[in-house]
Amino acid sequence: MVNASAAGKIVGHSGIFSGISSQLEIYVEKGYTVAILGNLDYAAPGLGDAIRGVIAEAK
Repeated sequence: MVNASAAGKIVGHSGIFSGISSQLEIYVEKGYTVAILGNLDYAAPGLGDAIRGVIAEAK
């Protein structure tokens, strides 16, 4: 996936399977990489949204 957001360009991949979820996001312009592994369905996307908001505000 390649997305543009308030945090800049994001390259990554995510996945969900019964009981687990994961998300990898590389914030190309900000220099951050975030990897989230969750033991719940849909845990990673929600946490990823929250982290994306914090990174968008970081300088």
